[in-house]
Amino acid sequence: MENFDAVLKAYKLARSNLAEILSSCEMMDQESVKVVHENMGISCPLPDMPFYVLIETSGSNNAHDEEKIYNYLTTCAQEKIILDGITTSEPSKMKVRLSKWNKLC
Repeated sequence: MENFDAVLKAYKLARSNLAEILSSCEMMDQESVKVVHENMGISCPLPDMPFYVLIETSGSNNAHDEEKIYNYLTTCAQEKIILDGITTSEPSKMKVRLSKWNKLC
């Protein structure tokens, strides 16, 4: 994300659109990502950005949950809140880049 205002908008939108399935919303800035890379050797799978947000969801109906997440990401992309992203059901399977949503907008 480009700035902290976008982080706040993404969080507020997540709270309203993903309310019953939202488990966690976490933020890191670029400096934190650099420190993790320098000290632990873990690279960020996304291009350099000023801010990163991790949104974790947990629901009981996969089809419903995926639809809510898709709608959330579509709204975020249309409103230019997020610039890039990845969705996954397992950390080892990062598969869908947000560019898919950007093409829809």
